[in-house]
Amino acid sequence: MDEFKEQLIIKKSDQLHHEIRTCICELVKISTSSSTSAVDIIPLTNKLTVRIVNFINEFEPRPKLLEAHLAEYIESLTNLYLSSKYSIIKSSIGEIVYNFAKIRQFKQVALYFSSDLYIINKLIRLSSELTNEFEIFLCLIWLCNLVLVPFNFNNIDPDLSNKLYEIGQRNLRKYNNGSKNQVISSILLSRLLSRGDCQALLDKYFEHTKVNWLNESDTSKLGYYLCINKLLKRKQLCEEQLSVIYHLIIDDLLFSPSHQSVLNILYSIKILSKLAIYYIKTGSYPQVQDIVNNLINDIMNNMINQFDTNLRYAFAKSLSAIIKQLSFSATNYQDQLIKYVIDQLELPQNYDDINIAKTHSILLTLGYITLTKSLPERYVSQLLDICHYCLFIKIRRLSFNLGTQLRDSSTFIIWTICRTTKSPPPSKIVGIFSDLLRVLVFDQDLTLKRCSIAVLQELLGRFGNIIVPIGDDHTRGETIIGIMEVFNELSLVNKTVSYQVIDLLYSKIDLSFLIEGLVDHISEYDGNGKYLCKLLQQPRELELSPRQEYDIGTITNKLVRANRWHILFDFPEVPTELLHSTFANFTYSETKEAMILGYLKFLISYKFPTDSDWDNLFKIMNKSEYTSEFQVLFSKLDTIPEDSLFDHVQFSSTLSNCLFNYRHFSQVELSMIVKIMRNEKVDAEIRSNLINNLSDNFQFHNLNVASLYDLFDDYTTTEQGDVGSKIRLAMIRLVGNNIEYFFGNDMIKLKLIRLSGELMDRIRHRSFELLYLLDRDTIDEISLKDHYWSELFNYYGELQEGREREEFWKGLVFSVGSFTGNQQIINDAFNELLRFQPNLDDFRILTSFLKLDKNSPSRTLKCITMTLNLFLKLLTANFRFPSGIDYNGLFIKCYNLHINTGNLTRVTTVLRIFYYLSKVDTSLKQRIDDRLFWLLTKHKSPKIKILVGQEILFEIVNDLQDLEALSRYDEVNWDELSEEDIVFIKSILH
Repeated sequence: MDEFKEQLIIKKSDQLHHEIRTCICELVKISTSSSTSAVDIIPLTNKLTVRIVNFINEFEPRPKLLEAHLAEYIESLTNLYLSSKYSIIKSSIGEIVYNFAKIRQFKQVALYFSSDLYIINKLIRLSSELTNEFEIFLCLIWLCNLVLVPFNFNNIDPDLSNKLYEIGQRNLRKYNNGSKNQVISSILLSRLLSRGDCQALLDKYFEHTKVNWLNESDTSKLGYYLCINKLLKRKQLCEEQLSVIYHLIIDDLLFSPSHQSVLNILYSIKILSKLAIYYIKTGSYPQVQDIVNNLINDIMNNMINQFDTNLRYAFAKSLSAIIKQLSFSATNYQDQLIKYVIDQLELPQNYDDINIAKTHSILLTLGYITLTKSLPERYVSQLLDICHYCLFIKIRRLSFNLGTQLRDSSTFIIWTICRTTKSPPPSKIVGIFSDLLRVLVFDQDLTLKRCSIAVLQELLGRFGNIIVPIGDDHTRGETIIGIMEVFNELSLVNKTVSYQVIDLLYSKIDLSFLIEGLVDHISEYDGNGKYLCKLLQQPRELELSPRQEYDIGTITNKLVRANRWHILFDFPEVPTELLHSTFANFTYSETKEAMILGYLKFLISYKFPTDSDWDNLFKIMNKSEYTSEFQVLFSKLDTIPEDSLFDHVQFSSTLSNCLFNYRHFSQVELSMIVKIMRNEKVDAEIRSNLINNLSDNFQFHNLNVASLYDLFDDYTTTEQGDVGSKIRLAMIRLVGNNIEYFFGNDMIKLKLIRLSGELMDRIRHRSFELLYLLDRDTIDEISLKDHYWSELFNYYGELQEGREREEFWKGLVFSVGSFTGNQQIINDAFNELLRFQPNLDDFRILTSFLKLDKNSPSRTLKCITMTLNLFLKLLTANFRFPSGIDYNGLFIKCYNLHINTGNLTRVTTVLRIFYYLSKVDTSLKQRIDDRLFWLLTKHKSPKIKILVGQEILFEIVNDLQDLEALSRYDEVNWDELSEEDIVFIKSILH
């Protein structure tokens, strides 16, 4: 994913730079334009700032790409900052500069600021007056650059050094928690104090630190830590100053450890490391010994409960840096120190007793020691043993496991050993190779799986001849390359066992070392018994090292203790006697739930169910996770208790998914099941399961499919929505899975034509695909995906039979005329309809839908509403209807549909159609106006009156383009029409 993001940002960088440059130009234009009002500046500036910041943040995967134009941006922004009179623009510039610094680092961005000393006093004044933190940051980072100028400050301004000192000190105390302004203040102050002409200030700073330390708050001390840490990087301090630093830190560590913040501890570790390296260089080993003792005992051991991940890494890097420095001048002491670090590890047999923070810190330290090539060869074997132990540490805490960091740091140590050690012990290398493969297969953490692959590739690349000792050089080389290729082919998934490793390496190397791990995994989490069987049967000639022998009896006992009976059925030699003694007279209870799968497999393999077994099975059927086992069982049965099953199937998801796997139903029994499938009172999930199960076993049943045709028209709706869609989808699947049976079936074709116009993607796409397959045996999937509606209308153009054309429109109106749903789909369908240009016969079919019977089903009522809305959309779009269309007939049908009904949606649609009909056919205008007048003055429903008045009449008045009429219209009280209002309305409508 990270590589993908990097590649993406490389491709987009030019465009992003263009956007940033454009936005900065817009910011300049806003600031300098006389036409932009002060009120408009704030929203415009905020909008531009958000855009620029978003563009900058996109460079996070590859920050260096920002540098191409960073100098240009900083110059434009700083010039604008000094010249702009608007505070909002100044604060915006500060925010933009901060985000540049956040992505590309503070010190890097500071390089691009102007070194013009003439503005230093202005920046000093601004930094004292400003309140916006982003602006303060801008001034401070600018001053960080200016403080490096190679001119004596006393020659510029005798008080300049003191001013800068006060700014740095003030902001170090003002801000806290290592915030952006506190960090940049420490950079400013450290750069100032390291100047040659500021020695007096440096002495003042240390004197102030020594005098005030005890009275400083924890937050204030962090400011000192930040500054001193940076000072030690820039300048060699004198012995007295180093002694002051050391004793102040140690006093805090020893006398107030509980008050130390994590950041203070972090910088204490960094500073002590720098002091130790200095003392090593000067040969002051007693001081080095004291500091090492402080780091290990006073910090790590005494503060281990506060040791978060950042502290562990800081500790490891600091101690390894000290050990590396010792390699130049005191190898004996270095050797003692490495041994002492290793001795700090406590690796008990019980993982729960491990101190994760301490163990992780030491493992990281050993990794960094090895990475810096400071580890003597004699420790390699011991470190690999430690890694062997730590690679599999898992400490369970409630619902989650700890230990990932220990396993990760172990792979890090192995990787560093590969990179830095020329001749590690061969037996250890082979063992670690096996261990890492176990991590790759069984570890649940995706990052660790990826780390293990990287280390495995490193091991093979450097020590492949040790790991693969078999065959000649050519054979060995081919084997190594083959294993490497396997690692590139893997598809890793988080929190899953990577069985694919077993498949891909099965013919290449001996995998017997995975058997124990797989048995453990199956025992704890369940798993795939087929892979255990596969490993147990792997040929012996592939071994790379002495084969890890196993005892099948021990494995069996372990699985039995874990109630993984079902795994025994996958053994090369199934323990039938044990299984018969366990399951022959099995009685299910909740306490035996873990044995269910084994019991079902026993029935499938060895026993025809008895009455007592059916009692068990009816209880187990409530658990949907055993559906596949029930399907296999039912396919093997010759008789079943039909009556009980038919009663049970209406409530059992498991049974509804396996009933048709039984292959001996009579026609009477099949009719009874069909009756259940057609019963709308039965849950739609159960009914769709039955249809899908029939679909998978269709060839085994002589079932009258015509009895199921009505299910294509199931539009049952509940609180969950259109649950009938499950039934329709299942019927479509039935046809698709058994397509050859339905060739030439006209009724199926009619159903699929209608369903091809539905709004739901899965239904219409699959229905239309099946229409192609029924007619042509082939399908252009790309064409259907990208040009669905045009292909559907092309298909319609080929239809000749009137019933087929009618069914097409019955389906299409539910997409084109829909009020709700995916608007993109609805719009695409309507646009294609406009391009298609329906003819008179098409409109005759559509108009025929506008007929209401007393007992019309809900689907017919919805079809009427959708068809009305389709006509309204065509009228609204100024569609040119074919000549000869019967507007009067359409008016009459609409008129009949809007009277004597409380369906407000239908009435609303009809009245809007009336408005447009009065415009396209003037002969209807008088009748429509009379109807509207009656509704306004006589209808009982206030909603109808308001609808006609506020929507329809408004359009009519607006069409007049008469300002006086519009003014009078605004005065009408639609809740209670006066005589004057009625006279006005009459004048408009007549």
